Amino acid sequence: MPLVGDFAGIKAIRAVAAYAREHQAVVGAFYTSNVEQYLFRQRDDWSRFYSNVALLPTDASSTLTRSSHLAFEPGGIRLRPYGGPSYFMLLCPIQTLVKVYRDGGIRSYEDALRISR
Repeated sequence: MPLVGDFAGIKAIRAVAAYAREHQAVVGAFYTSNVEQYLFRQRDDWSRFYSNVALLPTDASSTLTRSSHLAFEPGGIRLRPYGGPSYFMLLCPIQTLVKVYRDGGIRSYEDALRISR
């Protein structure tokens, strides 16, 4: 189901979380496109976004999918230029993302990408 709204705000993601809990559902997948890179450019919007994501009912298979021009690999960084023909599609278990965020391990967009595969 497409979700349009302010991902760092107090309505969009929180409403989905409440709906899913009311219906005893688990969020299996959440596709953010490249919205996170913009949230990191606006004050603490990234932090409020991750706080909202933490409200989603999840299990070990719940996955956040993001697209990015950067990907971190064991050998270093792979880069695709902005406006290039494609982006990397990166996967991250939502429960891992929330744990790393709560433990203070995310302070930048690159930190968020590093925990993706």
